[in-house]
Amino acid sequence: MSLPRVLPAWVSQVSMYLEELDDATANAIALPSAYLMATPERQRAYRVGRVCASRALEQIGVRGAMPAVHENGGPAWPNGTVGSITHAMSLVAAAVAARRQCCGLGIDIEPITSLEKAHSLASRGATTGEVFGVMENLQVDYATAVALILAAKHSLYKCLHPQVGRSFSYLDASIENVQGSTARFRARLKVMLSPAWVGGTIVTGQFDIAGDFVHTGIAIPC
Repeated sequence: MSLPRVLPAWVSQVSMYLEELDDATANAIALPSAYLMATPERQRAYRVGRVCASRALEQIGVRGAMPAVHENGGPAWPNGTVGSITHAMSLVAAAVAARRQCCGLGIDIEPITSLEKAHSLASRGATTGEVFGVMENLQVDYATAVALILAAKHSLYKCLHPQVGRSFSYLDASIENVQGSTARFRARLKVMLSPAWVGGTIVTGQFDIAGDFVHTGIAIPC
């Protein structure tokens, strides 16, 4: 199956439902220690994510490879590549690019939740201005706007965290200028993360609202 593309054409993207992967292939993928006591659903999501990543790597000419686990818990991509993995409920996707083309890559899928849960999520990760800005620009409801903002910020985090080597919060960036006509948004840093990534820096991402999910992606060309 194919989820919406939210990345440039030079980025390889592979997506899959959890149930699409046969048990034999899934069980052949060793679990890292952090996943040994996880729920079966989380274990399967890890394995499907690695299969998607391996297939995406193959599409850019890196064969027989699968990202290991970095000491920070995230994927450790083969030399010369950058990538990102995401999953939400039964959906899994991975995106990969050659490092010579791409300095940072982040992809995310967020479910559109109930209004009550959206309010709770927004209290930790989105400002009132962000939410109502998205609602006005896209003519969407509150929960959809919150899902888009959080997905965009997750994509930004996955994109920048490997570069800056430090964590940062939802509120350390703002999502603005979300345009339905182009399916693009801007993410603006509000804090300094590194000498190369200072407050006020803007990166552009893409989004798609499909069914009960919001998909976002950010790719920073070198």
